[in-house]
This record gives sequence, C-alpha cells and structure tokens, in this order.
Amino acid sequence: MALLARTLSDTGGEILTAEALYERFVPPLRRPVRELLRSTTCRVPGEAALRRVASRFRHAMSPAGVFKTAGCLDLLDVLAGAGWTPRERFELMLEVRAGRPGGHHPTRAALILAAADLSVDDGRALVAAHSDDRDPFVPLICALPLVRAGEPPPPQLEEAPLVRLPPETLRELLDAAPAARREAALLRLMAVDDANAARFALERLMFSKDLLTSPPLAEALVRLREVASDYPGVTKIFARFDGPTPVRERDGLTALAREPLDYIAELWAQARKQAGLYAVAEHATRQRVDIPGATELLSLEAWAAAPQERRDAIAELVLDAIGRKAFRRTGFHGDIALFVHRRKKAIQLALVPGGEVERGLSDAEEERLRTLAAAAGLTGSVEEWGTLVEQLPLMRPAGRVTVGPMLIGRGPGERMGPRKLVRWLTSGPYRLPTEAEWEYAARGGRARELTWRGDVLPDTAWFEEGRELGEDAANRFGLWGFGDRAEICADRWRPSLEGAPSDGSPVTGAGPRAVRGGAGELFPWQETGEWHLLLSAMRTSQEGVDEPAARPVIGLRVVDALANDP
Repeated sequence: MALLARTLSDTGGEILTAEALYERFVPPLRRPVRELLRSTTCRVPGEAALRRVASRFRHAMSPAGVFKTAGCLDLLDVLAGAGWTPRERFELMLEVRAGRPGGHHPTRAALILAAADLSVDDGRALVAAHSDDRDPFVPLICALPLVRAGEPPPPQLEEAPLVRLPPETLRELLDAAPAARREAALLRLMAVDDANAARFALERLMFSKDLLTSPPLAEALVRLREVASDYPGVTKIFARFDGPTPVRERDGLTALAREPLDYIAELWAQARKQAGLYAVAEHATRQRVDIPGATELLSLEAWAAAPQERRDAIAELVLDAIGRKAFRRTGFHGDIALFVHRRKKAIQLALVPGGEVERGLSDAEEERLRTLAAAAGLTGSVEEWGTLVEQLPLMRPAGRVTVGPMLIGRGPGERMGPRKLVRWLTSGPYRLPTEAEWEYAARGGRARELTWRGDVLPDTAWFEEGRELGEDAANRFGLWGFGDRAEICADRWRPSLEGAPSDGSPVTGAGPRAVRGGAGELFPWQETGEWHLLLSAMRTSQEGVDEPAARPVIGLRVVDALANDP
C-alpha cells in the first residue's frame, strides 16, 4: 500500500509525504543528541516515550537510538489518533525505511515496537508480502505476531545476521523455533572471527544463556570467548555475561536501559539551562541605565570635542547612576573615563561613547591581511592561511553599524558555565555585549583595525607581549585582551552577518550564541590558524566552548535632562 499522502489534524491540515511526515517527528540518525534537543525541525519526544523504549529493551541502547526510536513511537501514537490502522502505521515505517540508502531509518527497535500492535492476520499478510525483502530482518519482524501466537519463525532466522537484533526479540524467535533450527541459528550467531562482533554476540547471548546446553553450542561458546579476548573491554563483557541476566526494576527499567536515559536527561537539563541563558541574555540587552543630558556620549566626535570639565561631569553622572557604593572612579585613559568595583577589584570598566563601526572584514582589511601574510610567508599552500580563507564567509558581509554608549569590562571576562552565567546576568547590573558592541570595543572606535592592538598580523611574539603588557597595551578605549579568551556575545550564532541588525542590537532566537576570540585557550598554536581568533572581525559558534568568558557590559541611555527634573 502506498502511503504517499495523508492528512493529520496534528499538522494543521497539511498534506505530508511519508518521508516528510517521518522527518517531522524523527530526527536524522547521525545527528548528535545534543543537536536533537535543540532542533526546531522535528517533534522532540517526551520523557514518557523515551521510557517506553527503554522499558521494552533490557539491553543497552545508544542515547541516539533511544531518542530516535521514541520519536517513531511518538509518530505512531499520532497516526493511531488520526485513524491509521496498525498495519498502515507499520507499512509507513517500512516505506520510509525502503526509501533510504542502507535502510538507516527507522531503527529495527522502532519496527519491533510498531509490530506489537499487528494482528496475526496482519503479520501473515506482511510476511508473504516481504518474504523476498532485501533486508532479512523485515520478514522476521513482520512474523512477530505469528511467533507470539505459537507459530515457528520464518526461514530468515537462519539467514539474518542475528547479532543485530535486540536480545529480547532474538530470545522470542529462538524460543518459538524447533530445537534443531534454534541450534543452527545460535551456531551462526556465534561463528564470528572478529573481536568486536564477538562482543556483540556475547551481549545477545547473555539473555539466552540457558539455551546453550548442547555440546556443539558449548564448544562454540568457548571459541567465542577466545575470539572476544582480543577486544579492549573484554573483562567487562565477561563479567556481564557470567553475571545474572539483567532484570527490570520496579520502574520497568534495567540498569543497562537506564544509562542512556540518564545521559539524555543530563543533556536535556543542559539544553534547558542554555535556553534560559539565551532568553536572559537577549532580555538583558534591552536594559539601559539612564544618563540625563549627556548628549556628548552619543558619538566619539562629540565626546572628543567636549572640554575635560564636561567629561568629568558626565563621568560623575554615570557614577551616580551605577551606584557610588559599588563603584568608584580611577581616572582617565586618554579621554575615556575608568571605573572599578570597590569590592571586586577585578571588575574594571571603561566608559565608551557610542559611535559607528564597520562590522565584519572589509575588502580593504582583506587586502591588508593578504599583504601582511605574503610578507610573513603565510600565503600559498600553508595550512593556516588556507584555514583563514575558508573562514572569511563567517565575517561577511561587512557593513556599518551604530553602537550606543556603554560601560564595558577592560580586560577579558571571567569564564562561566550556563548556570553561573544565568545567575550573573540576573543578579547584577551586567549583561553580555552584542557582537556589534564587542567588535566596536575591540577596534577602539577606529574603522579598520585588524586587532585590538592595531592594524597588524598577530604572531606568537605579538600575542605573548600583549598578554604580558595587559592594561599597558590597551587600545584607545582603555581595553585589552580581545581574542585571548572565547568571549560569549548576546547574539544567536549565524554563519554570516547577512541580515544582522544595524543598530547594534543582537540577533535573537534560540540556539548557541556567537563567540569572539579564544586564541589563548589554544595556545601554543600548532600552525593551524588559531591566531585568526585574535582578529577583531573573527566570529565562531559557542558549540564546543564549555565555559566561555563573559566581558561585562552595562548599557547606557542618554535621556532629556529636563524630563528628569521634578
């Protein structure tokens, strides 16, 4: 039966092909579980569906396998609610599986779960229809209703590589087979020469140890142990095989089945923390501290043109706004006012006026980079230069962006995990910089500065010197250390700057954040392009960064002084 188009109320009346329907509910097999949890393109199965999978299979399944099989269960439940018969639901699984190279989707576990609802008549008809299927497991699974009704398994029991069947299903088929067929199937299962295959065979046999009673099977078991002895984890395998057969606890799970659920639960918790961080980070960027009448803070030109007395007066207004009990002034770096936290001396802030900056790598900067790289002998086939060329799209397209005034951390921020970052963002005056603010601060207000230390190509000596000098090497804004640590920004990561806001606000939405820098965490460099992270325009994704640094920002908003008078 071709199930190429069905309407489900769950899809809002949308007509879906079998393939599209499957993709909506079941994530691709190869996608990591962490990515699955963040996916918005498929329906994420809940804890109940995950536990249903684990309770059906006592053996250890991979987290991805549990998650994907639970997605199939979720789909089957929706189809049942929409009036699909058990046979139609099962045939949908077969149709999708047949349409994928290698038969990777759905999993055999999902097919076995779908077969649980088939009637004996359904099973008999499906076995006849799929007796010549290229996948020998399909007729075996189709025959499960017949086996449970007391009929013997089909001939494929002696043809399929049984090491790939879930242990409990294998036990069902073996129990229903006559003694001679059962022994022949077990001997085929145990006739392997590869240590890794021997490991899988032992794990399957662990649930059928009581069937290994005949002399040929006992001899095969001895040989299987010898083959498996070359496997690195063989001691653990034998301990499990020689121990008691795993039994279900009161909650319907075994220790083996609980392992992937615990792992998924941990990833789920991490994903929730990350989602909370994203929402908090985006909300915080809208918060501003009001500074009455300080119009000079709106542009670098106006700030530079203001007399020193006026800059002093505005710095005092800022100090009043952020709290004199918490902060004090420490002077100026050029015309930039500096502040420090009274108790936490490591928190040093610079008052940076607003302005415009060309965010991203401009054509002129790329030309300058190529000139400097050629002079240093980095161009051509050298790996690190090729790496940078591949990363250029991340920094494009370049464009003008306007940034508002702010107080920003003078040096690299503190490294924090998601929980600490959320607490930091919600318990104090600080927030994360947007990508535009970070780049504006790194460039020191100048149009084309390749790094925070000027228009130079960073090398090992340059990096070590900048680290050693610290504050003494600060840029025009009195800031330093850009590119050293992986500093998280408030923007959702996108692999280009296409469509990024031009007003300095962040790109919003769920997903990993954009990260700037990280060269210091990879130092010493191995000539594979880590110095690229020191470029003011370089961007990367938060993925793979366990504890990014957070450079603190306090946003400022210039308001009409008269509006604040009583």
